[in-house]
Amino acid sequence: MAIKIFSVLMGIFSLVFIFLGMQDLYSIQIKPLSVDFKSIEAKNINAFDLNSSLVASFYEADDWVRFEDKDSFSKVNIFSLEQNLSSNELLMQDDNISLKGNVFYTDVNGTRIRADEIFYVKDLKILHTDTNFTAYKDSNILLGNSLVYDLLNRQIKIEGVKLWLNK
Repeated sequence: MAIKIFSVLMGIFSLVFIFLGMQDLYSIQIKPLSVDFKSIEAKNINAFDLNSSLVASFYEADDWVRFEDKDSFSKVNIFSLEQNLSSNELLMQDDNISLKGNVFYTDVNGTRIRADEIFYVKDLKILHTDTNFTAYKDSNILLGNSLVYDLLNRQIKIEGVKLWLNK
């Protein structure tokens, strides 16, 4: 009886090894269960940029979502000592920032820009847009198609001016 049980178990054991030998173990897609901390979502963001004596900037946003390669903000307001900026959506990828939807920029020099979409290059400190915009400089109003604003040198280059009003 023991020999019959042993031979049955050896037969089953042999069949299992034959079946496993026919399988390609490297083709099995096994993904470990892990949490991806690269994606973050936050609501009602209020952030302060402090230096040694005062608050240099204040940032607020309704939503923030961090992806692997970019950050997305909605209903953004940025207030600083030299300029203010607001938009419905802000996408930040590396040093390039894209602002979309009711974008409004203003600075201490009396320059104000309103557009549907504005891009900002952090390294060069340049705002630019290729969409229709309205720019205000003191009491002057400009409507145009393309704008490049160098924030370091305070120079505005405008193409396709449709209207220029002096009040």
